[in-house]
Amino acid sequence: MTKRNLEVRLLMRILAIIGFVIISLLLAGYIFIRIQVPQLLEFSKGITEYRISVKLNSLDGARFITVMNGCENIFLEEGTTDFYVSCLDGKINHLDHDLSGIPGINKSLKAGNAVMGLSVDKEGNLIAAVCNYSLKEWRTKGGALYRISRDLVTMEKISGDYPSVNGICNDSAGNLYFTSSNFNIFRPEGTIYRMLYIGDGLFQFPEPFIRDAGLANGLFYDHHQDKIFFSNTMGGIFEFAPKENILKEVYLKTRFMEACDDLCTDISGNIWITDPGYSTVKMYNPATNRLVRFIIEGIGQTSSCRIRSENGLEMLYITELKTSHQPVSYKFDGRGVLVVPAQSLLKLLEPFLIK
Repeated sequence: MTKRNLEVRLLMRILAIIGFVIISLLLAGYIFIRIQVPQLLEFSKGITEYRISVKLNSLDGARFITVMNGCENIFLEEGTTDFYVSCLDGKINHLDHDLSGIPGINKSLKAGNAVMGLSVDKEGNLIAAVCNYSLKEWRTKGGALYRISRDLVTMEKISGDYPSVNGICNDSAGNLYFTSSNFNIFRPEGTIYRMLYIGDGLFQFPEPFIRDAGLANGLFYDHHQDKIFFSNTMGGIFEFAPKENILKEVYLKTRFMEACDDLCTDISGNIWITDPGYSTVKMYNPATNRLVRFIIEGIGQTSSCRIRSENGLEMLYITELKTSHQPVSYKFDGRGVLVVPAQSLLKLLEPFLIK
């Protein structure tokens, strides 16, 4: 046997060993995920999916309000043009349009070191999830719920601290819901809490309403359907009725690294979801089982979204948490809020449906 043949055989043997090691590692990884993190391998089936890229400056009627830092959540005031934005720099910003019609910050409040979810109670006061620790400590020490006056002058703590406190919403009866979790991808433990409204701006002490909620994230109450929609960061979207503590599956992710952050619904029942994993905003239609991923070139990692009717148009508000598309980055430098007519995005889907 020649020296060259020996070298070839040795090379083939080395490649075979490397291949065996790679396959073994992949198999071991799959088994580990299947046993330890089975939710990462649960996917929706039968979904028709579209992926649409569009440049920000080409979207009709779109405006990017870039006057904030690390935008996390948003609350829209129905029947008005003003809104509130919570940020990871600890501020709550109130924005409204000036005489020229350009939205800008009207007033700000430094509420803590970081502010997550926003909602409003029966009396019209803001409810905010405020963290007074560092963002790393937010995972363990968490934050508390505060009642804040609309003029951003007074604050009152209405709950204890909960780890990774995040999304907030109120149902039609005024009851308050919020999410909390251990923020652990491999052993997720999360809970949706409820604070029963007892009148005069008062709530009962928080009690677990739904346990085993995984990486509990966003909450949105749809008053048309009388349902609360809930996002599990690494799982998908679920719903539950205010009087029933049972989660019902609405949408599971279709990709391994897909994520679900905050969410909202429009008048047609479409569910809009921000995806920090792919820095997109996606729209899911439960009636048609259709998913559309919108990649808007010009904004970074998305965090929250809300929608409301303005002058006959449904306007979608999307917060930018980071300027980069790196989901694991800790640089929360998102500049502001993208405001765009939902119809401008939906029009981009029409050519695909005609084919």
